Amino acid sequence: MIPINELQAKIYQCLSDLDIKVYDEVPLNSPMPLISIGDYNLYSMEYKGEGYIFEWTINIYTEYEGKKQVNELVSKAINKLYELSESNLNEFYSIDDVILNNTNINRLEGFYVANISIKIEIC
Repeated sequence: MIPINELQAKIYQCLSDLDIKVYDEVPLNSPMPLISIGDYNLYSMEYKGEGYIFEWTINIYTEYEGKKQVNELVSKAINKLYELSESNLNEFYSIDDVILNNTNINRLEGFYVANISIKIEIC
């Protein structure tokens, strides 16, 4: 069985260390700043035998004026996600590597949203 829930729990635990609320599904009117564990794509790692690649999106929302807070939160989140490398998910799978795909930051009406696309390889 693919350990999707175990990986999401690891992501949640790791991002919770940033001392802001982390959500799977953000409740209406939640105060910012906050992090949302977004959507993912899942691929088979045929070239490495049994393993999988997740491309997961992490969303950060902040109402702070200017980019200072969003930039700091993006940097901290990426560094925390890198710490997941070589950690165990269960007795069969562990996280082999964490790679940043890309990040974009957008100013919307009254707040910033940062979208971090992270690649996580599990074997």
